Amino acid sequence: MAINKVIVIGNLGANPEVRVLRFGQNVANFSLAATERFTDRNGDKQERTDWHRIVAFGRLADTCEVLSGNDPLWSCPDCRHCW
Repeated sequence: MAINKVIVIGNLGANPEVRVLRFGQNVANFSLAATERFTDRNGDKQERTDWHRIVAFGRLADTCEVLSGNDPLWSCPDCRHCW
């Protein structure tokens, strides 16, 4: 048995782009910024932000229409195309 889950917690980069596919299903595209704060070996505070592109389909895409830029958000997608 294998588990294929990723949890990304961060802030929305901009308003999601929601559009309708030609067969009628909604799709939403947005970016999620996950920021890590840490202290390096020299004792200096550091901050690193990783950006994740998220694609949502169907009812989940409909839900994304109410989101706006910089909203806190977490995503728990199946990791099918992660690199």
